[in-house]
Amino acid sequence: MRHVLHKLRFEVVGVLPFAALVVWSLTLLAVRLRHAGSGTYLFLAWNLFLALIPLAASTLLRLTHEEVVTGARRRTLLLRGCQALLFAVWLLFLPNAPYLVTDLFHLGPKAPVPLWFDLALLLSCAVTGIAVGFRSMGDVHEIVRQASGRVAGWGFVVVVWFACAYGIYLGRYLRWNSWDVLHRPLHIVKVAVDSSLDPHSHPRVLGVTLLYGVLLLLTYVAVRGHVAWVAAREVARRPARLEHG
Repeated sequence: MRHVLHKLRFEVVGVLPFAALVVWSLTLLAVRLRHAGSGTYLFLAWNLFLALIPLAASTLLRLTHEEVVTGARRRTLLLRGCQALLFAVWLLFLPNAPYLVTDLFHLGPKAPVPLWFDLALLLSCAVTGIAVGFRSMGDVHEIVRQASGRVAGWGFVVVVWFACAYGIYLGRYLRWNSWDVLHRPLHIVKVAVDSSLDPHSHPRVLGVTLLYGVLLLLTYVAVRGHVAWVAAREVARRPARLEHG
């Protein structure tokens, strides 16, 4: 029982910063709706909800992975089936997290709310989406790294971030959503193949995919590298603390 409570506390503490970002973004949205009396940016609430789905999926995926490592064979088979479903949900909805950055396209003078407030609102949602997406990617990245090694883990990250960038293009310019992958999968594949075979006829799709893919990848590498550096610095300081202690 103590182990379960400790694990639950660990998970709650880990999700608190992201919950704070979501609450902050929704608070700004509520203030705007009350002040303006219109639902101009109400879609942000839905976009935030969609961005949280991959985080929920990756968290459950990580927890089931831990059970797979220590579980019995029959139980492991069931958990692997759950993992496959969770991974599909995660991959399908992950583009919704960084997609929030493109909601900055909607920024513009909208009386009676000042522009600086709308900028803060949109930036808050964008930062929330990026933070949630990076945490979610980190969960799955670690699972792949443990299962297949460091190189495969980073290869997975590169492929998924560029797939997310392509998903951003589908959502922002073609107005498709995650459900369309289930409804029209062949059409999406056709668009991807056509744009790859004839890049000069599809400059926007290639430009958006390349630029946003590189942006997501480099930012993720920078954040993960900083976290690793801080952890390594703390480890290096421990012997010195023990000596002085």
